[in-house]
Amino acid sequence: MQTKVGGGESKNYIILEFVRSRVKIKSNKDLQSPKLKVELNLISQVYGYVENAHLDNADTVQELEKEAEKTIGKQIKDLLEKLKEMQVDPAQLGEAFRICYPHQWSKELWNDTLSETEFDVEVKVEITKADYLG
Repeated sequence: MQTKVGGGESKNYIILEFVRSRVKIKSNKDLQSPKLKVELNLISQVYGYVENAHLDNADTVQELEKEAEKTIGKQIKDLLEKLKEMQVDPAQLGEAFRICYPHQWSKELWNDTLSETEFDVEVKVEITKADYLG
């Protein structure tokens, strides 16, 4: 993932490498008003940055983590909305509802449910290490 850090007119690009991830998908179990909560926890390393990024400063690292969380969260939500629009489920999101209704579940029921599903995406990024690329 590539993101920007720093204020002012010049922002530095940072490249993050994700070394560990954990995803939890929870449904509200309501087919009339379906909602899915996607929680994504990422542990990452800064793969490369420019010299003046100041990644030795804890506040700068925290700012980078927050910016990455915001960027990734938006990208995931946009992707989920696009998949919903296309009526496809490559991420197996329907499983969160199917396990609550195993005997009545069908492709048609999932298509109906998916078209009405609201997504809540929460991303947590932790940066553990930074390597300087000069």
